[in-house]
Amino acid sequence: MAFNFFLVVAAGALLSGCATGEEHKKKKELSNIRIHIEADQGSGDRSSAVSVHRAAPILLNVERDPVLDEHNVIAAMVVDQPGGLFSIQLQFDRQGSWLLERASVVNGGKHFVIFSYFGETRWIAAPQIVGKNSSGRLTFTPDATREEAERLVRGLNNVAQKLKTRENWPFREPLDK
Repeated sequence: MAFNFFLVVAAGALLSGCATGEEHKKKKELSNIRIHIEADQGSGDRSSAVSVHRAAPILLNVERDPVLDEHNVIAAMVVDQPGGLFSIQLQFDRQGSWLLERASVVNGGKHFVIFSYFGETRWIAAPQIVGKNSSGRLTFTPDATREEAERLVRGLNNVAQKLKTRENWPFREPLDK
């Protein structure tokens, strides 16, 4: 009888250890994101041609240097849309919000072209810039499965958390202690 008890306890510890190990693995996942601006056709050395969307690819010329990246993201989330669809919403820090607003004003009618690494590397979206965006948030429908979108968002939030803890380094504790 005692043997069965210890067997049950050991099995429970093993199973809970696997869940903890899985959660630990998810906390170590990192993603990056690069948000570029569609370039004019004659941009030469400052731009590159890229293909966005796998099922129905579109070719766009993009500025090589991104206007925003994961360093500007303070939070990311998958947002449910009607009809079982979803999108990704990025919340930017103060500098990122300012850069988003500036880019949206200067480049109206063009596209934000979004590149990401989330375990896989690819161009994932190209939302059109329809007007001034002063909200500090960018929402787009990614060319990704829901699982890939959740992996991307989880990785971006992990990066944001890591950057937040390093923000006041080496002064991580209040100075008056």
